[in-house]
Amino acid sequence: MSPRVVLTVVWLCGLVASLVIVELYFHLTVDGIPFLLPDDRMTFLPPVATIYGVIITGILGAWYVRRFKPPTADPDARALFLIALGCTLLWNLGVVYLVGQRLVWPRQGGDLAQDFDTAKLFATLFGFLVAPVNVYYFGIKQDAGGA
Repeated sequence: MSPRVVLTVVWLCGLVASLVIVELYFHLTVDGIPFLLPDDRMTFLPPVATIYGVIITGILGAWYVRRFKPPTADPDARALFLIALGCTLLWNLGVVYLVGQRLVWPRQGGDLAQDFDTAKLFATLFGFLVAPVNVYYFGIKQDAGGA
């Protein structure tokens, strides 16, 4: 599988995991009381769309635009991909954790709105981990064997 496909799958899995967590808040209860009522759905889905929307739009768009030529064959290409994959996983795990932490520790202080604001802040502040990776891997032409 090409690096571009692997990274696209990681991003889409992060989005799906965050959406599933938001839905779980409507169905799981603490002491018989749900975390959220269905009326709150439109309050908590837009932050997830904001966090992932810009990045996934760029990634999916990059599949259809003309790409630039990759640099000369790099003997460290595998190591570079592993660094890119690690940064992407770290960013996605951070966002998924911040969105879903209340499922693990339901009685912690604060509220869900603060958790989602913290997730948006994390996504913004640590965007430097994934922005260069996305530009590189979704902007280069793949060799004949890649996608």
